Amino acid sequence: LIPLVTSVDVTKRLVDLAMMGTADKIAYEFSNRSVRHAIVNFLLANPGIIDRQTGPLDKGSDVPGFVDGGFYHQPGYEQTTVGNGQGRVGYYICMADDRDTLLKRAREIYRMSSITDRNGMEML
Repeated sequence: LIPLVTSVDVTKRLVDLAMMGTADKIAYEFSNRSVRHAIVNFLLANPGIIDRQTGPLDKGSDVPGFVDGGFYHQPGYEQTTVGNGQGRVGYYICMADDRDTLLKRAREIYRMSSITDRNGMEML
């Protein structure tokens, strides 16, 4: 999220730090910059066999602020009870210029997303 929010790409610096033990300093100040807001939401589902997945995550989205997202499993996958962070079924990233708009966009993307089982029951 750092590049989305700050326009600073830290990837090269992180690789340099990991490989060489040092990295260039980042010349960045929050003053006089427009700081944007971004969020990653992970989706959790109730147990069941996934039959259908729909929404902006499966085909991209023209929802304002939608950056990326996807479902992790194909139909037929048996979702078990979530016991840790590895039990997620999908994710999405969205952004906005302010916090309130960000939260509205995140709720809208979630509202548009659906995973149903073979009986048509919503799993999200």
